[in-house]
Amino acid sequence: MIGLASTARDRIRLAAPYVDEPGIGFLADALAAATRRGVAVELFDPVRWEPARAAIAALRNAVTESGNSSGLRLVRALPDAPFAHLKVMVVDGSAAYIGSANITAAGLAGRNLEVGVLVRGSQVAVINGILDLYQEAEQG
Repeated sequence: MIGLASTARDRIRLAAPYVDEPGIGFLADALAAATRRGVAVELFDPVRWEPARAAIAALRNAVTESGNSSGLRLVRALPDAPFAHLKVMVVDGSAAYIGSANITAAGLAGRNLEVGVLVRGSQVAVINGILDLYQEAEQG
């Protein structure tokens, strides 16, 4: 996921139902660097899990300190959407990591046995479309 984030040129979309501070710590530098390059980083807000609050605060701090804070956006799921148990990172609409790992210390540090696949090409549009359908429309 770090390598995938480091290749981003335009947009990173990240979704996982469980995010904790140590877990986001594995990705924070790569995501902050992406915002510094002008990449828009979208994190789907895991609203049903309280440890996510500290993780999101830590990511915002990392981006503020070494990235571009205007490049980080928290995305909300539609209010009537089913529980989002997906774990996915989409980069530039052309590559996607789909796996079982949450953005937690257990999921990313090797304490859990996880599996993931990297998808490239036209199939990524399907994943992006699911995220589009799932996200709440921006107010403005």
